[in-house]
Amino acid sequence: METELWDSHPNILCSSVPPMSTDKEPAAAGTSSAKTLVEKEKWKNERYEKLLHATLSLDEPKITQNMVEMFSKPEMCSKMIDLLVLDNESLAFDGKNANDSENTLNLFMYERDPSAVPDQQIRFSYMVMCILTGSKNELSAAEDPEALIEADLLQKLLAKTAPIICDRIFDSFQESSHGSFYHICPVIFSLLTVQAESVYLALTSSNHAMKSSLTSMLNFVHYTDVSSLLIYLICPNSIKPTNISRLLGVNSHESTYERNTLWKFYRKLSAWNFLSEIVQRIGDKSIPVFHRAAVAEFFVHLVMNLARDTNGGEMLLQPLGHCPEIVATLVSVSCDKTSDREEQELRLKVLEVLLQITELSIENDILQDPSLSQNGADEQSGMIPSVPNQMASVKEYLHDMIESHFQSMCKALINTSHEQRNSQNLQDSLVVKYSAYQVHAPFTYYRLTLVRLLRVCLCSRPER
Repeated sequence: METELWDSHPNILCSSVPPMSTDKEPAAAGTSSAKTLVEKEKWKNERYEKLLHATLSLDEPKITQNMVEMFSKPEMCSKMIDLLVLDNESLAFDGKNANDSENTLNLFMYERDPSAVPDQQIRFSYMVMCILTGSKNELSAAEDPEALIEADLLQKLLAKTAPIICDRIFDSFQESSHGSFYHICPVIFSLLTVQAESVYLALTSSNHAMKSSLTSMLNFVHYTDVSSLLIYLICPNSIKPTNISRLLGVNSHESTYERNTLWKFYRKLSAWNFLSEIVQRIGDKSIPVFHRAAVAEFFVHLVMNLARDTNGGEMLLQPLGHCPEIVATLVSVSCDKTSDREEQELRLKVLEVLLQITELSIENDILQDPSLSQNGADEQSGMIPSVPNQMASVKEYLHDMIESHFQSMCKALINTSHEQRNSQNLQDSLVVKYSAYQVHAPFTYYRLTLVRLLRVCLCSRPER
């Protein structure tokens, strides 16, 4: 019975939970009217909310079996996730903890302002993150029996609540949400570590769900936590073992999901042409420069991880060799004539991305991350294992497309030199002064990178 459950709540979670009011459940009428049902539901929601807030108000709430049973209830789990997502409906401003000017919730698309959320809400969000990740108590000592028990309880909690959490938590990246990425990303990463199946099932439930989730995550890819999480989602083999996974003996991330589920996720990404979606953002001049630069950096890291991903890396990398617009966009941005300082930095970054991808495609085998090695002999000998380069199948096509833009790159190389000589302001800003002499027209790192790119393309196929 709900009444008995709530009256005994101090013993459900832990003895330090403050007692709640003893309001009685509304008595049911002889005939169940709509009004009575509404009042009963309202009373139940208030009780759930009070208990949840009382638990999260503790200094160090520890996971217990009773907590697992309580938070496994769909109503409690939903309220707990509301505290992470903090969308327009669940976020309550009181005017005392947040600035009135920010209560309109019309924040910039690519930014998130933590001052728009009351301090108490931030604290609750942080405590939810601690419970779902085990980070508050630092479950790290494998020899500590108490830590092992807590890790086992956390796994049970995530196993029961993962479908509900995954169904809601990606809403945290929508514009209507004000949740903290420092709280949201660790929770998703924790789910990826021990309950990856539920994460991929939620993402592949429909094409709209996946596109909406990943597109909204791309909007905040300039946040390091979001960028890393997105790479882990697409390249699960790059996930490093965590304290909880070590305590539970989960040494292989592949044991936490079905291969068919992951392949369904890869097929949807491939059909969507996800790499092209990323590159379009780099070339879109209506997007702020700082975000385009972050997307370019994310793009090259994603390609590097896919190149060593033997699961679906080769399939997801096919657009590099078969979608001319990808190379055309990167070359266009890297050879763009501009006098704006930020635009010039973006131009250089995109050119470096193009160079790194071209250099990576040449290698037949690439080194695997040493922290992911499961081979004890390799770790003892200090040798880092290598894996086949998943870009091998697109290497020739990629180089053909880059070579088709040689003329544009050579013009950019020459025009940069002419701009330096013809612009007095540019000359003054580029002068390199030494104690004995001055270099009035330095070669610049941008031009050096262009030359390196041309050299890599020519030397990789000397017969051409």
